[in-house]
Amino acid sequence: MELTELENILRRCDEAITENVRLNRNTVKILLTNKAEMRLNKERIRALFYIVSPFVLCLIIMLTDIQFNFTTTFYIGLGLFVPIYSFLYIWEVRYGILLCKINFTDPVLSIKKRFAELEKTKLRMNRIRYMVMPIIILAILCMVLPKASFTTEFIIMLLLIGGVFVGSMYYTKYSIRERFHAINKEIEELESLEK
Repeated sequence: MELTELENILRRCDEAITENVRLNRNTVKILLTNKAEMRLNKERIRALFYIVSPFVLCLIIMLTDIQFNFTTTFYIGLGLFVPIYSFLYIWEVRYGILLCKINFTDPVLSIKKRFAELEKTKLRMNRIRYMVMPIIILAILCMVLPKASFTTEFIIMLLLIGGVFVGSMYYTKYSIRERFHAINKEIEELESLEK
């Protein structure tokens, strides 16, 4: 074998290795993108559930023929519930719009920026939701109960509601961060592949 033949063989091997590396990077990028898109789709389904839930609740109330006593306490409860719930619903719609803006064909830096904005919005939204949740619970109780009767069972029920509220507040706070950190980790892996 001559030196030129060896150089040609090595060059072809080099080109084949380069092509294999490029194909492997593309395959890994597709796998990571699909994994991140799956997580994002789960988040979109959650957001859609929260956006659609008021309509489902109204439908359930209409179909089950729940009777309300239209007393002063009902209107006080309604006056507390509607503005707060409307405010939270607007935040939920904004969050859904932010979710729809994320596209994995964009550059990685813009995706990371949108995810940071998304996480910040979700954390702020949950903080506000948990701050006003006692007022919403009070409003619902005012609408449902014709008059306040503080029996032992009622107080136990309020304590259980408070316990579940505090537990879910801490769980949600950490689960949101975990979900977004997992997606951010996958995006960082995509970014390292592009370099």
